[in-house]
Amino acid sequence: MTSVSHKSSPADQQPAPSPSNTHQHARKKLRILCWMTGYAIFLGIIPILLVEEFDEFPLILSLPLLLLALSWCFTDARERQHRVGGFMRVGLVLLFVAAFPIYLFQTRGRGGFMALATSIIFAVFLCVCMSISEF
Repeated sequence: MTSVSHKSSPADQQPAPSPSNTHQHARKKLRILCWMTGYAIFLGIIPILLVEEFDEFPLILSLPLLLLALSWCFTDARERQHRVGGFMRVGLVLLFVAAFPIYLFQTRGRGGFMALATSIIFAVFLCVCMSISEF
């Protein structure tokens, strides 16, 4: 009789996230979304306050939104215990619009469709906040 040893994979050895840890990540993600909303309102007010307009100004002002979105992604990855690889990190920084949907499908499978739809609705909400704050 031979015995078969079963080796567990590294994924099997990871501890399950504790409810309090998951709750902390969810609160942090919500806080990031609130910061994004506040910053979108600020972006709507900025053109009113400035007399001169610079061509590079919208690009420079949009960088904090990208940093907040990246922070949300990495917090979400920690919550889901998903390792964000080097190529995905570079993709998220340089080509966020293309890499973000890929990240959502990697972490959620078919649920990525719902997450992507929710993200698009949130992006439209941010645009509405910017537009309303201009008046």
